[in-house]
Amino acid sequence: MMPQFTKQDGRLQEERGAVFLLLAIVFLTGITMVGVAIDSGNLYHASMLLQKTIDAASLAGAKRIAVTGKQEQLDNWPQFEKQIQLIARSMIITNMRVRKKDNEFGDNRSGDALRYTVVIDRYQDTVEIDATWTVPLYLLRFLPGFSTHSSVRMQSKAQ
Repeated sequence: MMPQFTKQDGRLQEERGAVFLLLAIVFLTGITMVGVAIDSGNLYHASMLLQKTIDAASLAGAKRIAVTGKQEQLDNWPQFEKQIQLIARSMIITNMRVRKKDNEFGDNRSGDALRYTVVIDRYQDTVEIDATWTVPLYLLRFLPGFSTHSSVRMQSKAQ
């Protein structure tokens, strides 16, 4: 069967390729939308998990400050500060379920890493945690302009 041609604007055009082009555009748009939905859901879940984890860690550290007498804190501040750091660290390890290595967690093969700092203010009796979690992107990494990972940063302060 011979292809059908129509005359438009003084030129002959084949109509059969138009459907394929339209389907390709619809397919790519659909895949992009699914990728955005999956990866944004993953980033939202990561940010909520990270926020809950550092909130729990800062509250645990603040509770330790609250139950310890002020004079006891001041008499042995370096050891007391280390105890609060360990409390915050153990809460993060427990809740994030990641491998530990100093203040950096994660699986180096997949690239997801958690970095955090704990700041203890002994004059205001506060514990502040700043954490950044590098989370892998699953589908958007294949699109131009996107990297393979995205970072989520959260802060928590408790008194």
